[in-house]
Amino acid sequence: MAITEVPDAAHEARKARYRREVADLDYRRSIVRLKQGGLTQKSIAAMVGVAQPTVQKLLARAATVKMPAEGFAGADPYEICERYAAGLIDRAQLMDELTRWEYAPPARTNDYFDDLLFDAPGSTDDLERARRRGLIDEDTFYEVLDRIEPRMTAE
Repeated sequence: MAITEVPDAAHEARKARYRREVADLDYRRSIVRLKQGGLTQKSIAAMVGVAQPTVQKLLARAATVKMPAEGFAGADPYEICERYAAGLIDRAQLMDELTRWEYAPPARTNDYFDDLLFDAPGSTDDLERARRRGLIDEDTFYEVLDRIEPRMTAE
């Protein structure tokens, strides 16, 4: 089998992995929302069907988890791409959200070559990382960049 010939089972396994990662993120966000709603860890545990120490650990891990931006499937462009790769949103929604996103400026340093060491969250660096990891293909990556380029250069 050539390296370009990837079995369908491998594609399904990869998609399932992305669904699992997104589901874990959604689970942690749900626990945070319950806590923000004023519920105790004990009551959350009873409602969700887990032990209270589990809720405590989830809340500790979820402390750094950002909530999705209003009107978007994810908290950043990378997560939007991840949801697409998991099959949770279609290409039309992916393109709509990625072209509407207000991208942060890329991280910059004094040395041009050091810029390669930094990824600015919420910037087009998220798109590049998603492309490198196979969440979106190269055509999608460049189509998004082409659509947002006029807006990015106007700023």
